[in-house]
Amino acid sequence: RQKELVKQCDKEIKDMFNREIKDLTITQGKILTKLIDREVGRTTYDIVKQTKGGFAAFSYQVIARVVGHNLKSEYNINEDRDIESIIRASGFYQ
Repeated sequence: RQKELVKQCDKEIKDMFNREIKDLTITQGKILTKLIDREVGRTTYDIVKQTKGGFAAFSYQVIARVVGHNLKSEYNINEDRDIESIIRASGFYQ
């Protein structure tokens, strides 16, 4: 019973997350991948590769490259200073 409940919760979370992600613009997606790297210290490509496997990571990377993005891009505080200033101004980080 507990296994079924966990599976159902997992599905609901994934469905909610997928709806949110699908509505992002390309620019918002680029910013999200930068923020993920900033927070966890790993690229989106590495996370997808670990969780979904190498083929999925490669496939997502191909799609990202078609729209002018790179899932292997890393957050750079100097290059991404606009994002950093917004984060700092938000008050969530000191």
